[in-house]
Amino acid sequence: MAQALAALGEPEEARTLAQRVLDDEDRMTYAWIALLEALPALGDWPALDEALPRARGFAGNDALITPFSDRAEGRRRLAAGDQDEGERLLRSALEAFERLGIPFEAARTREVLAGLADAPEREDLLRSALETYESLGATPHAERVRAALEGISTGPT
Repeated sequence: MAQALAALGEPEEARTLAQRVLDDEDRMTYAWIALLEALPALGDWPALDEALPRARGFAGNDALITPFSDRAEGRRRLAAGDQDEGERLLRSALEAFERLGIPFEAARTREVLAGLADAPEREDLLRSALETYESLGATPHAERVRAALEGISTGPT
């Protein structure tokens, strides 16, 4: 439920629920994933800095922990001004989501990377994300990316 809340844009509720689960049982993979999604969305970098080493400690229990950790840390690095390391971590997360066959998370990662990319790659990343969202029926995500693509084609006003 916490992971769904994070994906639906309710990071505070996701964090609260995930933290409650983690306080009871440290090995709940989906609670870690929800927390790794909620904290960057909230911009709570100190809490993310504290959570990442603990989450990464459970990477051997579930292959999903590493790409979610990489994406969260990549966003953290970007917020701190370290674009090179942030981009490296995001590309690592993208490769893992693709390898694991998790198209929704790969598309979400492409969206973040699009914010860093030059014009041709930015459009390619967004078009790929849009295609994935449409194929999955993820309408709010598809609409957001469609609007971003329209912004690229119309340019600044």
